[in-house]
Amino acid sequence: MASLAQAQTPYGQPGYHQPGPPPGAHVNPGPGYHRPAGPKANSYAWRKKGGRMPHGRGEVVSDYRRHGLRQPPRGYHWVRDGNSYILAGITSGIISSILSATR
Repeated sequence: MASLAQAQTPYGQPGYHQPGPPPGAHVNPGPGYHRPAGPKANSYAWRKKGGRMPHGRGEVVSDYRRHGLRQPPRGYHWVRDGNSYILAGITSGIISSILSATR
């Protein structure tokens, strides 16, 4: 018959489970840890109505009529990015409309 001392698993031995931090607690993984890529992995996630256009992306279209575009409302401008014309706020970058440039 095994004694009570042999039945208990001492700290640091196989089979011992040390309790983790409470739920919701901040855990610092230590130096050298890099967070895996999350939602920013898709570089075109911003390309939708209501998205925010990255600063410096695309080329501002100054002669919108020559490109067959309507006059942008006050505070907006047309930007050509690849095969798309994007109507975005000048200061905010919020996208109002996206049109195909190959029409």
